[in-house]
Amino acid sequence: MQRAKSIGIDAFALNIGTDPYTIAQLDLAYQSAANNGMKVFISFDFNWYHSNSDAAAVGQMVARYANHPAQLMVNGKVFVSSFSGDGLDVATMRSAAGVPVFWAPNYHPGQGNVNDIDGALNWMVRFLLMPILCHKRHGCAE
Repeated sequence: MQRAKSIGIDAFALNIGTDPYTIAQLDLAYQSAANNGMKVFISFDFNWYHSNSDAAAVGQMVARYANHPAQLMVNGKVFVSSFSGDGLDVATMRSAAGVPVFWAPNYHPGQGNVNDIDGALNWMVRFLLMPILCHKRHGCAE
């Protein structure tokens, strides 16, 4: 995290599924971010979560980390994203979170209700930008 911070990165997405070690790993990542003056946010991977039935579980996970000092906030709201999740019941997720949520999902093109979102995230930028940054900053192989 210190190296990332030194090149201007100030937050990390924590892409999560439903693995039994998820909570322990999130606890470590949030604490490490706090210790290093960084921010993190959860990005729910809907290859593992079910958009038609897990809205409350997503909201409960948001609530668990909402007040952590390393949680990325946008306009006073807990920043949360997703990989997919087009059919998520956003109202149920927000209600279960119990805190204001800045919802910035990565819906499939033309899918999902864009009236329920605060912003949008595009995971493809990572695949397009990282080889360029790695090459220019560190001389990494592309």
